[in-house]
Amino acid sequence: MLLRATRDLPTAEDLTQETLYRMCRQIARGHVFTGRPIAYAMKIATHLMIDQIRKNKKMVEMPLEGVGDASSAWLTGRGEMDPTAATVRFIELLHEVQKAIGNDAEYTVWACRVLLGMSGVEVAELLDVSAATVSRRYQSAVRKAGGLK
Repeated sequence: MLLRATRDLPTAEDLTQETLYRMCRQIARGHVFTGRPIAYAMKIATHLMIDQIRKNKKMVEMPLEGVGDASSAWLTGRGEMDPTAATVRFIELLHEVQKAIGNDAEYTVWACRVLLGMSGVEVAELLDVSAATVSRRYQSAVRKAGGLK
């Protein structure tokens, strides 16, 4: 199912491994399945696959070579959007947001939530802090960044 949906063997394997990890974690926490465990595993796999598809839509990879001068025009000679200039401006905006937030821990939480599309629970697991701490840091970062969320 995952290979058919992602069309990428390494990604499908990663999602399968994450599904197994989450199942094992639930069992280790003492969860007793009243129904069939395979249904629970399929539900987890489906949610992971949907998250992966959403992340792939958000991510646009661009080479950093030849980024060019930051003062270059946003539009090409034909009036089309210049992706290089847009990338430079995006990076400049990220630096401005980082300066506005000031605290590295809060910026990390903000970047994970806003740029990577991670949930608060995922960020908490990644940074090994509580979900309440992530929520508090995120709210503080949004307030300092002028409401960018």
